[in-house]
Amino acid sequence: MAPHSEFASCERGVEPIRESHVLARIGDEDFSFGLMVLALRSLPFGTAYAVWTGIGAAGSIIVGMLIFSESADPVRIFCLTLIVAGMVGLKLNSPV
Repeated sequence: MAPHSEFASCERGVEPIRESHVLARIGDEDFSFGLMVLALRSLPFGTAYAVWTGIGAAGSIIVGMLIFSESADPVRIFCLTLIVAGMVGLKLNSPV
């Protein structure tokens, strides 16, 4: 859930910037950063940050495929799987 702010704005699509959107984005970022701080209690910084950004990247790809009808060809799915596998591998091999 921590990197939700990485792709939350993608879900809204392209529309005019409104004050409520700015406030929601700030809230998303605060929430995301707070969860990152919690993750740092049990993970090394490098692992936590890699997982955090990986979830944001994977989430953006999935949102693009589901909402914006971007290509879901086998190569993209394979690469998405590699991102997820990398995050799982880093978490399982973290020394903490």
